[in-house]
Amino acid sequence: MIKKENIKNVLEYILLVLLFFIGLKKGGYYKQDELILVYFIQIILGIYFSLCFRNFKNIKNTDILFFTFSLSYFLALFFIPATMSGALNTSIKIYTMYLIYLIVSRSRNKEKFINAIAIFTVIFSIIGIDEIGIRILDKPLRLIGSGYLEYEGKISSILQYSNLLGLLCIISIIYLKDKLLKENSNNSNVKKVLINTINLFLGITLILTQSKMAFLLYILSSILICILKKNYKYIIYTFFEILCAFILSVLILKYNVYLVITLGLICYFGINYVINKIRIKNADIYILGLFIILNIVFLLCNTYILNKNEIILRFKEYFISFDSTISRFTYYMDALKLSTNSIINFLVGQGGNAFRTLYETVQQQQYISMEIHSSLIQILLESGILGLVNFLALIIFVLVKSKNDIYKFILVIILAFSCFDVFFTYTYMLFILAIIIGLCSKKECKIKMNNVYLGINVAVYVIILVINTSLIIGYIVEPVKVDNLNLSLQEQQTVMNRCETALKFDRFDLNYISNYNVACKTYLEIMDIKKELYGQDDEEKRKEVVNIIQDNINKELEYEKSNKYVYKDYIYYVCEYLDYMVQNDYSYDLKLGYEIYLENLMNILRKLKLEHGYNDYAMQIYYDGIEMVYYEYSRVNLLINSDKINSILTSIEENISISL
Repeated sequence: MIKKENIKNVLEYILLVLLFFIGLKKGGYYKQDELILVYFIQIILGIYFSLCFRNFKNIKNTDILFFTFSLSYFLALFFIPATMSGALNTSIKIYTMYLIYLIVSRSRNKEKFINAIAIFTVIFSIIGIDEIGIRILDKPLRLIGSGYLEYEGKISSILQYSNLLGLLCIISIIYLKDKLLKENSNNSNVKKVLINTINLFLGITLILTQSKMAFLLYILSSILICILKKNYKYIIYTFFEILCAFILSVLILKYNVYLVITLGLICYFGINYVINKIRIKNADIYILGLFIILNIVFLLCNTYILNKNEIILRFKEYFISFDSTISRFTYYMDALKLSTNSIINFLVGQGGNAFRTLYETVQQQQYISMEIHSSLIQILLESGILGLVNFLALIIFVLVKSKNDIYKFILVIILAFSCFDVFFTYTYMLFILAIIIGLCSKKECKIKMNNVYLGINVAVYVIILVINTSLIIGYIVEPVKVDNLNLSLQEQQTVMNRCETALKFDRFDLNYISNYNVACKTYLEIMDIKKELYGQDDEEKRKEVVNIIQDNINKELEYEKSNKYVYKDYIYYVCEYLDYMVQNDYSYDLKLGYEIYLENLMNILRKLKLEHGYNDYAMQIYYDGIEMVYYEYSRVNLLINSDKINSILTSIEENISISL
């Protein structure tokens, strides 16, 4: 019989494989890339905890703090967040973070997780280096829904955000340096040299990302890890490594990327091997000094050639330019305005993706930014002061109680980086943070498991799984468009059944609202075909589908009151819907149908203005809608000529003149 520990070990490796694929799929930035993978992770974690359910007799303080932090993201769902789909999706990811933390903190082989992070980073760096070359990996990556952004002169790899790749390189370099400094003299020289060579490669990748924050932390962390381990001699190696990484990264931009990388790493491996092999006292210092001098001479000799090609100038301009840094303070101020515009928003937040939905409502100067670029302010905006205080309490408690200095050091680096950059938006980075916190919480006093706490955990897990199941089904099921009117009755019924399935799921996600509309429209079209070809009509079914359309429109507006795109979609679909009803229900008298169409649309616009007049975007959409009415009137003007329509036209013209 297979032991439970072996099964749990296998599940942990499956978790890491899924994590790798999330990283491969653009870091899980887009929902369609991580939705199914996160769902599988939740299933794996559910199986894992069911196997060791009886062993969870005790809980840690960090368990409670992490769990309450994840619940803080759910509070915004009950107060009409900025975007329901974003708030729901973010809540699911934060709760999955908590589950991953539980597994890592209780694993009997924790080192596999940090080893996996380092291995994944090396793979992403290899893919990233190719981005600056001839992109031989571009086509195979696109087959799995991955790939690069357009080339902008800096490496981002498949994460599509260069700063995050830089942070992953820092995490891996710190861990590998710690591993190297802990190696004793009995270990092979090859192993030490290999770790040094991998660190050089990661350093090259980090510099090519051209991330100022990552480059600064790279230098500081490389020196501090030597001081932390009281190995001051190794600081010389660190300077040599950084210098070599910079020179090779400059040469990569000038010459063939694969040739430079291959020759550079081979030479570096050989030099390190010689240094480690020689037993002469202080020989390594003399050799390092010699090579540093040679590298400086080489760099100076090539300065004219490299400057002529503007390579040095490109690095110089990037690292001394602080325009992006200054602009981020504008994002911070606007995010703070949003989080403090009401007591409720300050306490419980406005849910995930709140900034990208609302920032235009408060901005005083023109900019386009989907992210705040500060994780702490993002937490405040999305989960309120309750979530932020909970998160800070969790981090402080972990740092105070943890006995492992290297994991604490990595956690501090992550927090320092995330305070000034994008972090919490990427699913991959969230799960990396959960792993690091799990590694930190190795030794801690335990509390006896409370049945209420356990029951709440189980209930939340079941609810999350049910919601995620509906999201998955709503994502997979897409209605079939009807292009052929000669479908058989059986084929038409199959399409209608798929449409009915699509209509039942994922009502909370705005991204899939179009699926409802397509499903409804397809359903009605098929009913018309059936009536025409087979004489079969079901008026009750037709009314049911029409009610679903109206219900979706109302829910869309109710849950997304502050989203300007929703208002546009709302008015557009209202026009499409009313026009469709005119063509089908008033085909015998288009004049009467369009009179009713125009009057209904004006009533909807007036209602929208009354209910949401406080919102500038609602007012703008009101005027845009009036212009639509004017266009529709012009289109059917030859058919309609009545006093009622003329009065509506007068009202339209007055409103347009006022808006102008």
